[in-house]
Amino acid sequence: MAITPKWTLVSDGCWQDSSSANPVYFIVNIEAPDGASDPQASATKGSIYVRPGTTDDYSQWYMKVADNDADADWQKILVNANEEAVTFEGAVTMGTSTRFQVRDATLYIYSPAASTGAIALGASGDVWQIGDQASSNYVEVDFRGEASLVGTARFNSRNAFEIFDDFLQQTFTEADTPWILNSGTDPQAIDPAITAAECGVLLMTTGDDDGTTAVDAVQIVGHIPVQADSSGLVFETRLHINTAITNVSVFAGLTDVTTLEEPFSNAADVLTSNATDAAGFLYDTSATTDEWWMVAVDGGVDDAGCATLGTAPTADVYQKLRMEVSADGATINFYIDGTLEDTLSGDTGVSPDVNLYPTIVVCGDSTASKTVDVDYIYVGHNRP
Repeated sequence: MAITPKWTLVSDGCWQDSSSANPVYFIVNIEAPDGASDPQASATKGSIYVRPGTTDDYSQWYMKVADNDADADWQKILVNANEEAVTFEGAVTMGTSTRFQVRDATLYIYSPAASTGAIALGASGDVWQIGDQASSNYVEVDFRGEASLVGTARFNSRNAFEIFDDFLQQTFTEADTPWILNSGTDPQAIDPAITAAECGVLLMTTGDDDGTTAVDAVQIVGHIPVQADSSGLVFETRLHINTAITNVSVFAGLTDVTTLEEPFSNAADVLTSNATDAAGFLYDTSATTDEWWMVAVDGGVDDAGCATLGTAPTADVYQKLRMEVSADGATINFYIDGTLEDTLSGDTGVSPDVNLYPTIVVCGDSTASKTVDVDYIYVGHNRP
């Protein structure tokens, strides 16, 4: 009785599984597999390629995972003590009892029972601990999301300069705060003041006279400067316009002076920079497009990318406005409620070594006094 061989030698170093409905190859070659050349190109998915003579501890095995005649069709099979970088192009799913060993037998990332989040805890009562457990010095995060410091563990904020004001004071006294309070000459334009509202709120009230900054505007501005070249510069605030989003302008961001000034204005979608150096969010109902705009000016030259962000405020609904500035001042990211809306990049941005002050400026357009609630203001960067 004739026996059909399972494997057939089809060329030097290449065997074919000739008895299979979907024949695969077993190939031995000292070069890396070339997806466009035979026998590699003729091999079907599931074929194995062995490359002897590679560096010690590096993988010498490849498997064909696609039939596109491309080098990327051949992917390395992981082996113990593999020292090469490994890239996964798809999701990696772990079973409930598996784990990644990060360094040695005492440090692991475990697979959670329910895979919610990048690193998730297991059942109720579990904790995630980061640090030296043997010495009882670690940060512990429990299943409720609460973080605790154990032993001598400490949060280190000494390497960052930060101002965060949640406006918790009973009375807002300028000299006792990091802020300078400015207001126009109209009697209804009054300095920002604490209002008794949930979580602490700063109330900004404009005048109702002629709509100019000098008369109707109200401003809070920091008296301590920040600079982009310290790296990691961030401005963030959470605010809403009260009652109606009409007949008002709001600027939130960074500017170069601490006296009363609207860094930018917008009339019929034409921007005017009043500051020499500034960057931030602008909402101005004198514009044709009544939405938040991203704006920046460097040394009196407006960034050519200044534009609408496509998102408008809603009356009495808080929005979180966040701006991140690169160390060279050339790239500025604008986020609204955690979503990156747009980026100013490649033009002027802001000067990296110019003093900038966090600020919010509100101005009415003379028809009525307008109010804005500010929940908090944050600004920070790396300590130079």
